[in-house]
Amino acid sequence: IAKKIGFPVVAKAVSADILHKSDIGGVVLNLNSAAEVRQAFSDITARVTKLRNKPKLEGILIAQQVKADLELVVGASLDAEMGPVVLFGTGGVDIELIKDVALSGAPLDAAEARQLIGRTKAGVKIKGYRGKPALHEASAVKALVGLSNLMADAGNRIASIDVNPFLINAKTGVAVDALVVLNNEAARSAAGH
Repeated sequence: IAKKIGFPVVAKAVSADILHKSDIGGVVLNLNSAAEVRQAFSDITARVTKLRNKPKLEGILIAQQVKADLELVVGASLDAEMGPVVLFGTGGVDIELIKDVALSGAPLDAAEARQLIGRTKAGVKIKGYRGKPALHEASAVKALVGLSNLMADAGNRIASIDVNPFLINAKTGVAVDALVVLNNEAARSAAGH
């Protein structure tokens, strides 16, 4: 599979029981051969097996590794007072440390999404910072607009969506991991159960 995808690839644990896979060694980057992929598979399986809470390992995802110049977070939640809101900022494993996020009501159009991006340090980097080239802002705008429309259209059926990291470079942006939390009571009502 990895040869068909093209190296380098990334191996990632697939488990609904593990929210932060990188924290437990469930993500291995820069795999450049079939032997390295096999070793990563064994290593991830061993790490998950040793965890105290005994999470169910549903598999290991092998995917093309995207070169990232910046890791972003794109999220949304249903606020009790404001309704649907979207979040944008610096993401990845340092999200809590850096604390570079901005919020806005949903839905957003493209101009509002660009304004939201511009309120963050990540937005400064996207425009090109200290001689570095500009990054693909259009992909972040598209993600924000799409996510904000999804939240607005879902009513109260979705409690939150967290896309982290959303990797961006000069050519593209791609969601690498996401967590969707449903408002189960609202979802059941909408489904007629």
